[in-house]
Amino acid sequence: MRWTIRVGAALAVLWAACAVSPYIAAYRLTTAVQARDVEALKTRINFRAVRTSLAKQILAYYVNTTGDSGVSEAANTKSR
Repeated sequence: MRWTIRVGAALAVLWAACAVSPYIAAYRLTTAVQARDVEALKTRINFRAVRTSLAKQILAYYVNTTGDSGVSEAANTKSR
């Protein structure tokens, strides 16, 4: 019975830590932005992933709004 309570308490603590960690990270990011701490921002933000994600989103929006797949006619004739 004691082991069950201990394991349950340990799992509850781990779950609480996992649930709270995103809020702590957001607070630290907000603090770094407000303090204009560039080095802290560089360690907390993966700029390459942000750049890639934005490029994919912009390309998807462009393709959806224009209907253009982005492949030119010249590229199509060369592959034939």
